[in-house]
Amino acid sequence: MLSRAAFDGRPIAPKWEKISEANQQWERLGSGMRSGSTVRALGVPRDYRVDAIRGLVLVVMTWSHLPPTVLWRFVVQPFGIVNAAEVFVFASGLVTAWLLGKLLWTSGVRAVIRRAFRRAGQLYLTHLLMVLLLFWAAREGVVPAYLPIHSNPVVLLFNAAIFKLQPTFLDILPMYVLFLLGAPIVLALLARRRAVLVGSLSVALWAVSWYVPQLAHYTFNILAWQLMFVSGMIVGYWRLQHGRSVSLPRAVVAASWALVAVFFVLRHWSFFHLHFPGAIGQVIVYHIDQRHLLLPLRLLDFAATVAVIASIPRTVDRLIPRLLYRGLALLGQSSLQVYAWTVLIGYFARTRLIGWAALTNAEQLMLAAVFALSLFVPALLHRQWRKALKASEAKPPSIVPKVLPSPVEVAEKSAIAGARA
Repeated sequence: MLSRAAFDGRPIAPKWEKISEANQQWERLGSGMRSGSTVRALGVPRDYRVDAIRGLVLVVMTWSHLPPTVLWRFVVQPFGIVNAAEVFVFASGLVTAWLLGKLLWTSGVRAVIRRAFRRAGQLYLTHLLMVLLLFWAAREGVVPAYLPIHSNPVVLLFNAAIFKLQPTFLDILPMYVLFLLGAPIVLALLARRRAVLVGSLSVALWAVSWYVPQLAHYTFNILAWQLMFVSGMIVGYWRLQHGRSVSLPRAVVAASWALVAVFFVLRHWSFFHLHFPGAIGQVIVYHIDQRHLLLPLRLLDFAATVAVIASIPRTVDRLIPRLLYRGLALLGQSSLQVYAWTVLIGYFARTRLIGWAALTNAEQLMLAAVFALSLFVPALLHRQWRKALKASEAKPPSIVPKVLPSPVEVAEKSAIAGARA
């Protein structure tokens, strides 16, 4: 659209030219990519292995939120000093890069910002709703007072709104909100092929996190845990850009398998009847307990675990029962709804199942299986809601036919018009 200055013949102000040029560059952030890369990226299908891994992690989280059971040895850092949370955050970064990356190349940066902010808003509202539900349950005596129920509800809600109040099991959602708000910036840098810069800044923030005592009392130190999310975005965008997974050298794969085996033994050293010197044992225990800092040994074990998973051929996925594989993928595709459900399960099991400790191992395992199967309730409801939403968006607008006047009505109107004339 031409401006008024163009019609008047006056020269357009230089500042408007600069703004127009900046907007064009803003909308063409993905244009630095090769057209062939864009075509390959748009043809990359959804990775159901990642969805299945996210679903498996949600099941593991559900079991770890239950009271102590015989399962804890196998679900709380089972393969080393890596927890399910690290895997889930990294996988979420992968999925975020895939979804927003495709949107960047098809609809531009503004669409990416709208999508990221809308998703962050959904997480934010879910966090507030869960805090309010927990506050009501504590006030009514349904669950013990995990929250300061005698404080002013307005102050409590305000503290939850600014993420100062993060109840147990609800401390991961605020972190995700902030990650999604920063995802468009990370994606813009990756689109400009600044992956090294992004990685360097992320590592620098991770190192700084050790010296910020104000974040020490949070379960997840956001300055440290952003490294997991950003690393996932870097790897995910690389796959989107090249249209294939990262191929690692055989030496790296072999070293990763060896490291995973070593960390597995270190994690379960008592099971293998091993006795380490006091200093080594203290270091291992410290790295296991200080999860919020993501210390170097945890990162090394996590990187080796990711390399091992990436090295497993896709043909191995066919050995997994199809129903189980698709079920886990379904859970992973509805991660927000399923995680909110796991929080409810955790509080219910820890507060209402009074006789849990008196149950036998078989009874505890049976209840754990029931809780795991219940995760499909929110997942199926969410899938049906998405189908209904897509159907409503794809439905063509209804056209109301125009009713033409009859010849008699036309004659009457003509007569009236002639009489007035």
